[in-house]
Amino acid sequence: MTDSELGALADLAADGFGGAVARVEEMHQAIAQRAVGGPARAAHDAIAAGVYAMVRGGGRALTGGVATAARASGVGGRVLSDHPRGRLVRGAINGAWGDRLHTSGSALAVDMEARVHGAAPTPFLVVLLHGLCETDAAWSIRAQQHEGTYMSRVLEPLGATPVTVNYNSGRGIEDNGAALAALLDELVATWPVEVERLVLVGHSMGGLVIRSAAVHGGEWTERVDATVSLGTPHLGAPLAQAAHLAGRALTLVPESRPVGAVIDSISEGIKDLARGLAADEALPDARHLAVAATVTADHGHPLGRLAGDLLVLKASAHAVGTELVHVGGHDHFDLLNSPALDPILREWLDAA
Repeated sequence: MTDSELGALADLAADGFGGAVARVEEMHQAIAQRAVGGPARAAHDAIAAGVYAMVRGGGRALTGGVATAARASGVGGRVLSDHPRGRLVRGAINGAWGDRLHTSGSALAVDMEARVHGAAPTPFLVVLLHGLCETDAAWSIRAQQHEGTYMSRVLEPLGATPVTVNYNSGRGIEDNGAALAALLDELVATWPVEVERLVLVGHSMGGLVIRSAAVHGGEWTERVDATVSLGTPHLGAPLAQAAHLAGRALTLVPESRPVGAVIDSISEGIKDLARGLAADEALPDARHLAVAATVTADHGHPLGRLAGDLLVLKASAHAVGTELVHVGGHDHFDLLNSPALDPILREWLDAA
């Protein structure tokens, strides 16, 4: 990369600041149009325009100076990615605006890549995809507390080689699906030993990306024994749907239209998460497991039915053609590394 992540972060802050000032100015003008009239309106508009111009100019100078200093400092490289918290920030930024970062060629944009775990390659591969605003480090959440991860507790004892995939969750699901299909073809073709079994595991959005990759197809599909989706909103995520509807509603009134525009500027990945995916017949010879969680032990409890795992409802986590398993007392992120899922995954992978 010719640009440092630190410099790119400053550029993003500059764009965000300029956009925020513009939205505030639009809201101010909409309110003033109703509240201020006559000769006072011209004076008001002139003063307001000057103030907002100064604020924008000051913000541009400040953030631009930070970006220039960051690049001149020679720090460069993957500053954020060198630190666990930095990777977390980068994943969140990509989830929110990753489509634009990818299009602009920003140093903050995440490229899809696979990381191989385990001591030696085996003929049995299990590929894990994270969800929205996450990175592949999410599979290690609370690892010390849970004495390991799915990779160490379940996959490696079964003789499987874990492979985590890092990707830009702000890009559209179809784009990521196409990229994943190409990556899996390359992975299978270049694997040191012949791949006999391939299992794909996706958390949240990761499950949708897997389904999209299956539609794109490739030689890798012939090796797939099973897929597992953990808290995947196959029929759409309620919170993303609510944000979409709120954005539409806010654009109906001039005073709130700028707020609606901000909500509507979320990434294509989030918009796709609201829609989910239509039923498909990809990978018809593989078994498909869907794990749904509720914060209540009983999925029939009124709170469990209403809140699901706090992000995805049980009904949405079940796609056509999947076998559904419910896990109670878990939220959405517990599904990334819960010992309660170990026997479920172990039995599923043994049978696949």
